Amino acid sequence: MISTIFLTLLAAAPPQDPAPEAPAFTPATIAEGGAEVRAFHHVTMTEVAKLPAGTPVKIVAKRQPWARVQVPGGLVVWVFGKYVDHEGGAGTINSAHVRARPLPSTAPESYPVGQFGKGDPVQVLGSDGDWIQVRAPEALGGWVPLSKLVEYSDLPGDWDQSWKAARGLRLKGAAGPPVAEAAEKVDPGAGAEAPEVAPEPVKAAEASAAPPAAAPTPTAEALGKAEADLARLASSWSATTADQVEAVFGAVLWSSDDVVAVDRARNGLAGLEVVRKAADLEAKVEAEKRRHAREAVAAEAAAERFTLVGWLEYQPRVYSAVPYVVVAGAKKQPVLAKLGRYDMKEFVGREVAVEGTFRPSTVQGLKVLEVDRMRVLPKRAKKK
Repeated sequence: MISTIFLTLLAAAPPQDPAPEAPAFTPATIAEGGAEVRAFHHVTMTEVAKLPAGTPVKIVAKRQPWARVQVPGGLVVWVFGKYVDHEGGAGTINSAHVRARPLPSTAPESYPVGQFGKGDPVQVLGSDGDWIQVRAPEALGGWVPLSKLVEYSDLPGDWDQSWKAARGLRLKGAAGPPVAEAAEKVDPGAGAEAPEVAPEPVKAAEASAAPPAAAPTPTAEALGKAEADLARLASSWSATTADQVEAVFGAVLWSSDDVVAVDRARNGLAGLEVVRKAADLEAKVEAEKRRHAREAVAAEAAAERFTLVGWLEYQPRVYSAVPYVVVAGAKKQPVLAKLGRYDMKEFVGREVAVEGTFRPSTVQGLKVLEVDRMRVLPKRAKKK
């Protein structure tokens, strides 16, 4: 199924990383020397925060050699003004899929950090033209190299106190990158507003022009291997391999001056997104099949539950392993007491009502009623 989808793929834009909602996280702190938090997992992307050593962060995703982290106090970002309702310093995002940008611009250097949802609360910090600077909720994360993080296998006992202290320090600090460092802003009247609501991943026109390379570009061999690995992913999914492939394509996209290589990387990222979605769909289908199977078994078990009225007799010739039977007319139903709850011989020769669940026996076509409720019925009234 994945292979069919992959073979029909057309070129598309690289996927945008949405802000995770209440994810599980790995606790970590910033290593010695501090670290810059960036909008995307590549060193050429715009810095959205600078954290000193020892700052606690929550790792919510990994794209080797990067980690997406949530930071105390949240990130300071820019949002196009029409998508923020605010009064004083309190604001609310009024549309779904609104992009959070590191700069007041739609230029490539202002690649979105993530997206806001409708109703998300924000703290308004300032404005620049048609753009509003806000402090986002802590759920909106940025990217830090794994080499600049110290991870913990267990949550430190003083984690909450450390997080609150770091939040307080950051909230007292500077609002964010100076507006003077921003790239040239796109004229909103020329169509810059519409892209700020993003029902789909970031558009190709916005992502195609990468900033100047500041890190080694993957070799042609590495790019070719990533493409080969992607082809294999179409038939045999591996999340680890997918992360490695994405890292190579992303590095080429943002650092290479080779137009052909950039196109290959763009197509590769689009292909990876399709394969990843198909793998997710297959996983959901399999999970749904398992759920239906469980429900079918439960329904069958419920349907097999049975109540029988008749005379209890000892007839080992019917089924020697279960010698007691309830005789109801011409039917002889083997029965046994669940977990030895009843001593059947005490009820022989008496009319009983039994309730239980059928279970298969070693004799083909024969089912045994495992009794969990049993009652001797009162004698029938004599007819006058």
